[in-house]
Amino acid sequence: MSERNIKLPVDGIEITLSENEHGASGTVTHDPDLPDIVGSLVLAHACAGIDVEDPAYLEGLETALEAYWNNMESDASPGAFLIAGHEEDGEQLYPSNDQRPLRAF
Repeated sequence: MSERNIKLPVDGIEITLSENEHGASGTVTHDPDLPDIVGSLVLAHACAGIDVEDPAYLEGLETALEAYWNNMESDASPGAFLIAGHEEDGEQLYPSNDQRPLRAF
C-alpha cells in the first residue's frame, strides 16, 4: 500500500491518498470555513485519478470558490452566482442552479 500527501494552495486543502490493489481512498482536511462538500469533491477527484495539482484544475477550483465566497458576502440568494461556459458561438453564462444559458454582453 502506498500513501501520498497532496497540499493544494486553495483554502488549506490537504489530501492523503492511500492506494492498494483495490483502488484509492483517502482523507481530506481544509480550512474550517470551507464547506465539507468542496473537500469531499476534490478528494473524490483525486481518488478517481484526476490530477488535482494541475494548474487548470486549480484555476477552475479557485474560480468556483471565488464565486462562492463573493456570493456569501453579498445579499444574493444562495445558488444565484454565475458560472461561465464556452460554446463555439461565444461565451455563455449559466446560473449555478439552472442550466438555461444567459448571453454574456
